[in-house]
Amino acid sequence: MKTLKFRNLTKDEIEVRVGGGNSLLLYKTARVDANILDETVGAFNWQKRFYQVKNTMICEIGINLYYDDPNKEPLWVFKADGGDDDYTMERVKAECSDSMKRAAFQWGIGRSLYSAPRITIPEQFKSAKYFEVDTIEYDSKGNISKLVITTNFGKDIVFTYPKTRNYSQNGEKAPKEESPTTKVDTEDENAPIREEEKQILVEYVGKLSREQYNAFFAWLKSDYGCETINGLTASQGIIVVGRLKRSNKLWN
Repeated sequence: MKTLKFRNLTKDEIEVRVGGGNSLLLYKTARVDANILDETVGAFNWQKRFYQVKNTMICEIGINLYYDDPNKEPLWVFKADGGDDDYTMERVKAECSDSMKRAAFQWGIGRSLYSAPRITIPEQFKSAKYFEVDTIEYDSKGNISKLVITTNFGKDIVFTYPKTRNYSQNGEKAPKEESPTTKVDTEDENAPIREEEKQILVEYVGKLSREQYNAFFAWLKSDYGCETINGLTASQGIIVVGRLKRSNKLWN
């Protein structure tokens, strides 16, 4: 039986939530836990079950410790934790999700998030609705050693850790984006978005959560004066797609 160790979370697996006291919190979803369990031990070598104890939802995650040896009888070990959730109307579903995330922490999935530094929102970004992890790195012990949080889809840097000359300090602008390298016929500056960029953006927004979806279109309206993808010009479409690609927001 091999030592069971789960990899660190990537930046795309970490979400950012506004907490109390103008702070930002890093968290993962139950979907991320399930994907990492599938990836590490295999879809048929883990299971979950839910039950309530004194109105608290409990989730147990069981893993077959002989997941790497199909010739042995399964040896199931369970770890459990309780959860609650008060930020959604779908309370039962939220409690199940929260308890699963906590049970996964017991197994070590995403436990490095506990090593995150305190993240305070600078004054100029307190009205922002959506934040994201732009960069995250870990040391040999799995603790967070480098962290960059941005808003406006990578346009503005909100927080950096540690503060070094290689990164902008809290609240400073991210490096100015370069002009698109793709050439577009500029005789008509109001030419509509090309089909190529339109298809990329349509597929992109189809994979966003509701919060991300709303933030994306608020960004389009703020930066480009458009409330729809079809409202973008050809040049704007190239710039938007280029920005998303440079910030690794597109799933290709």
